[in-house]
Amino acid sequence: MKTIAMIAALFAVTPQDMPKPGKEHEALKVFEGEWTFEGKFYMDPNQPTEMKGTETSKMVLGGWYLNSDVKSTFMGGPFEGRWTMTYSVFKKKYQVCWIDSMMGHVFTSEGDVDATGKIYTLFGEGFDPQTGKATKERWVVEVKDADNHTMTFYGPGPDGKEKKTGEITYKKKK
Repeated sequence: MKTIAMIAALFAVTPQDMPKPGKEHEALKVFEGEWTFEGKFYMDPNQPTEMKGTETSKMVLGGWYLNSDVKSTFMGGPFEGRWTMTYSVFKKKYQVCWIDSMMGHVFTSEGDVDATGKIYTLFGEGFDPQTGKATKERWVVEVKDADNHTMTFYGPGPDGKEKKTGEITYKKKK
């Protein structure tokens, strides 16, 4: 009986009754566009691995999600990645999902934006290629201005203390 009542309630909902993207989704539009980026990853702190590439980002699915496609060369080979970011109306948190052409693992994270609306701090589970184990990560995305933002990655070092594991600087194509 509960199932029938639930189905009836769904059919009683009109498009006007459905939630609409809010100011949190609107804020993600700062990341829309064509970008170039340069990054460094510190698998070996004495010899960072460098990366350059492009990223195309746009709001999709009615303005609920920011979807980004990344193309680059990394560690001597072609590299592709895709990430999607949204604000969960249920969890009241920003959520990110990242996949790429290097490994079969879905990286997920969630977090908040600071009071300025410019610094997103996301926590999630990553993968440590040196140990082959899951690891806790922190990602910080900082909007510098309409044409520049950065993304910095942190994870546990050999001593268990947090260390910077990578950084990417983005510039909007003109």
